[in-house]
Amino acid sequence: MLFSKKNILFMLFIFSISIPNNITFAENNLTTAEISFKTQSENSLEIIHVPNLDFGTYTYGQNSTISDKSQEPYIHIKDSTGSYTGWNLTVKTHGFTVNGKTNTNFKLIFKQPKIVPSKDNDATLAPTFKNTEIIANDSPTEILKASSNEGIGHWNALFYDPNSSENSNIQLKIPSSAYEGKYSANLIWELNSGPDK
Repeated sequence: MLFSKKNILFMLFIFSISIPNNITFAENNLTTAEISFKTQSENSLEIIHVPNLDFGTYTYGQNSTISDKSQEPYIHIKDSTGSYTGWNLTVKTHGFTVNGKTNTNFKLIFKQPKIVPSKDNDATLAPTFKNTEIIANDSPTEILKASSNEGIGHWNALFYDPNSSENSNIQLKIPSSAYEGKYSANLIWELNSGPDK
């Protein structure tokens, strides 16, 4: 049967409006997202910052224990190893020296700091600290310790009070054997992987 052009157009129009307009089509597909982590080979466990200390000027006859006067002393440690087996930070000194003479009777005291993660660190298990008295000898003294899964990322130990000009959490015991003059000491900091050296 032959259809005129007019009839064909009319039939197509009728067919197109006869489809229900509430029919929808949906298809679900499952995809994946993957990422692999590997241990960083260099600078993954690192001392970012340790403080230089300044105890000012001491006058004989004053209290024999004085507080640090440096600006905002703090310790900053980074652990991005990926294995997170823990770490420990130690410090030692061979004594305070003036005019070529070393006095090993000074005692350096670190008290409980405020331990906080850096701004972008979402880890919650902080490293721990114990009140520490540093005596001049060849044996390192532990300052901070992180057990397994602690101290991940960047952590700061803040020894200062922003409302005080002195840092009472770091003190120096002056020995009676100290001579007049300006003493100085080298503090040797060491960071080791694992909670125990």
